[in-house]
Amino acid sequence: MAQAVCEAALGTFGCTGAALCRVEGDRLRVLDHRPPLEELGPGQVFPLGSEPPSGTEALSLAPTFIPDISDPSACVWPCAPEISRMGGARSLLYVPVRTEEHGPQHLLVLSWDLAISEPDSGFLVVVERFADQAALALSNASAERLHARLEASLRPSAPIDHPHLKVITRYRTGEQRLHLGGYCVGSTLQG
Repeated sequence: MAQAVCEAALGTFGCTGAALCRVEGDRLRVLDHRPPLEELGPGQVFPLGSEPPSGTEALSLAPTFIPDISDPSACVWPCAPEISRMGGARSLLYVPVRTEEHGPQHLLVLSWDLAISEPDSGFLVVVERFADQAALALSNASAERLHARLEASLRPSAPIDHPHLKVITRYRTGEQRLHLGGYCVGSTLQG
C-alpha cells in the first residue's frame, strides 16, 4: 500500500520523490520511497529531527513546506537529514497522514529537485484530501491483514495424511459483511 501511495503522489503532485514513513515514537520508519533509493529503503529507521516540534506535534499540524532545504536558515523538521535530502531534493512538503486517533501515524514527504515557490491554498487542500485518502487506504489494508490472519486462524492447522483420503480445506463465510463464521473443512475419498 505504501508503494501505491508514493506512486500516486508522484503522479498527482508532479514531485520528483515521495516517501511514506510511519512515526514510531521518536523515530521514522520508511515504508516506501519512489523512485527507489538505496539509502531510503523500506524498513530503514531514522530519528526524528531534534528541532521542535516533536513528531507528535508535527503530525497534529497542517502540511509544512520547506522552499529550499539548502538554505541554512530553513527548518527541516521533523525528518532526519537523510530523509530531508532524499535523492537530491531541494524543496520539501511534509504531509501528516493521520490514520486513527490511537493507531499508527504516518508522514508523507514530497520532494522536488528544484526549488519551487510555496504552494497556494488550493494545492494544499488537494494535498490534505490526498492524505485523507491515503489514511483510509492504509487503515483498510491494515484491516484486511487482520482479517486474513483471523481467517487463517479459523482453518485447521494439523495436516491429515491418509493414503485413502484427500482433505481439502477451504473457507466459506457464514456472514457476508465481515466474511466471518461458517465452516471450513471438507473431505473426499481418493480412489
